[in-house]
Amino acid sequence: MTDDYSVFDEFWSGYFAKKITAGLPVEKILASVSMLALQKVHQPVDLALCARMPGLRDLLAPVAAGTVVNKEAILSIPALRELVITEGAFTAADLPLIAQSATLTRLHINGMHITPGQLAVLSEAPKLKELSLHRVTGLTAADLTVFPKITQLRLSEVSVADVENLARMPRLRTLEFHRVEAGNLDFLAAPKLVSFTSDDRAADDSGLAHLATKTQLTRFDYPVSDLSVLASCLKLQSILVDGSRPVDFDAIAHLPIGGVKVHYAPDEATVEAILARAKATWPGLRATGYREDWNRPAVPPRRAPAPSAVGSSATAPVPPASEVAAAWAPPSPRRRGFFDRLFKRTASEG
Repeated sequence: MTDDYSVFDEFWSGYFAKKITAGLPVEKILASVSMLALQKVHQPVDLALCARMPGLRDLLAPVAAGTVVNKEAILSIPALRELVITEGAFTAADLPLIAQSATLTRLHINGMHITPGQLAVLSEAPKLKELSLHRVTGLTAADLTVFPKITQLRLSEVSVADVENLARMPRLRTLEFHRVEAGNLDFLAAPKLVSFTSDDRAADDSGLAHLATKTQLTRFDYPVSDLSVLASCLKLQSILVDGSRPVDFDAIAHLPIGGVKVHYAPDEATVEAILARAKATWPGLRATGYREDWNRPAVPPRRAPAPSAVGSSATAPVPPASEVAAAWAPPSPRRRGFFDRLFKRTASEG
């Protein structure tokens, strides 16, 4: 008896074409799905079928407006843990629906204008612990403190003028900035913080003084030149150093460093010299890396953010969804590099 493939509409028939051709049973096809990367799809996708995928954990929803049908089916995906949504197929008006998910633990929001009230609804999501905001406008850092259960936060390409308010997040353990012009580092006072990553310096780094009490810190990938500020971080394993200034590894030679990266070096020879000293200091060094700042074109400074804005003002235009999606490939807070790999996939299982 042949299997009834009529459950697959035009999109899903194409998506599962090879498995259908191979004659696999419908339920086996559906059970084989653990991740769906649909961000490049430009035809309607009915999510109702996803509710029949028992192993679906990661859903990167389509980007283009009008491509998602039956959004409410998200609530019926039994194993859903991670969701990526982008302005276009989704809007801030969909956040109350998403907040009802009983299983969702990781949410990535891309290119949306969100009001504080709309964001606050997400605090009702029972298992949400990891939040990523890319090119999100309309919020202040203080607005993010409505999440008492958030343990991992990633901010990408947003303006953060009141970043010190992130210290009020009681369970925040991992904080990551990507292309964020932070005004200060006072968020380092967050009581549970064990990991901080940023590819750029803050305007005021006097907040580095908070590191004196961060004995639990394991990762501090922020461009530091005076490494003595890290001396009390007895569990520190990963650092990022400022290659434009003298670097003294002796000040932290007693720490269990396993990874060293270099930013702002004037040339490759400087990087090689710094990393050679790092390997001499920690013979068991497992990971090294650097950014080729000497090859980066000069970028005009961006305007200073409004006094209370995490994103731009309500009247600021949000980039088209296609542009935002093309520019965005952030790593998942769960595993570094996850989304860099995901966004290279096509929309077909091929």
